[in-house]
Formats: sequence, C-alpha cells, structure tokens
Amino acid sequence: MDLVEVDAVGARRRESSTCPPRATGTGPRASSRRYEPTRRRRSPPARLAGLLADSLDADPLFRDLLSDTAATLEHNVSLDAVRTYKEASTSAVHTLTAALTGPHTGLGAEAAQDLILATALLAASTWTATHPSATLVELNRTSPEPGALAADFAPEPARLLTPVVRGLRAPA
Repeated sequence: MDLVEVDAVGARRRESSTCPPRATGTGPRASSRRYEPTRRRRSPPARLAGLLADSLDADPLFRDLLSDTAATLEHNVSLDAVRTYKEASTSAVHTLTAALTGPHTGLGAEAAQDLILATALLAASTWTATHPSATLVELNRTSPEPGALAADFAPEPARLLTPVVRGLRAPA
C-alpha cells in the first residue's frame, strides 16, 4: 500500500463520516494559519505526517477519546471493559503498523509503532490544548500570552509529526 492508497482510504473515511464539522481553536494563532492537506510538493515525511493529521482531523470523537483515555476512561471502568479496549486497540496498532511499514514510508515495524504512539500522544495533548475550557477562553481573551497554545487543531499534528517521521526514517 503506497501513500496514495493510504490517503484514498482516509478520504473515503472522511466522505462517509457522520462527524460534525471540526471545531476551531480560540487562540491568537487560530485565524492566522490555514491547514492545506492537499498541498503539493511536500517532503515524504511531511506527506506522511499530513496523512496522519488528516485522519485525525476527520474524526473529532476519536481525538476526544484519545485525550480522555489514559486520564479518565481507563481508571473508571471494569476489568472486562479495559481488557476489551486493550485487545481492540492492540489489534488496531498491529493493523496500522502493517500499513505504515515498508519502502512506501521508509519505516520499519518498530519505527511505525513509535510513530503510532507519537501520533496518539500528540493528538491527545494537541486536542486538549486547542479546545480550552470556558475559563481558559476567558483568560486568553483578557491576557493572550498564557493562551499561546490554543490554536486550530488541524495543522498542529502535521507540523509536530513531520520531524518525528523524519527522525524515524533516518538511518540508525
């Protein structure tokens, strides 16, 4: 599967998604940056990071769950529920690892798993930072300096994952 096929899978998923439109951030950078997922001439690491970011951008519920999983959901459920979740997430990681491993990405299996982990962690923290509470929105309105992290979600994972992909693709 090459990057075009991976992108086509993501595009089909986005077309069939019933998710509401993506919310935008409230920070000072929210209106100054525009995400362009179809931009041409990006480096292979930037293309792969962009594909991952596009997939995350297409599923706000998944992003929200990523940000709550470790902190809340895994602590307030039964052993059977955690077991079922862990089995499903492990299966998903194996599927993603297979899709991300090979010459089309320049990643081995271990690097692909590292990229999946980095993507999930970045998505969870970025989603939280770009969707501040009402109290933080008010703080940002009255004192913009502390609110510099609040921005539009979409460009952040691609921007932050590009150097990660570049590093994982580098020869050891």
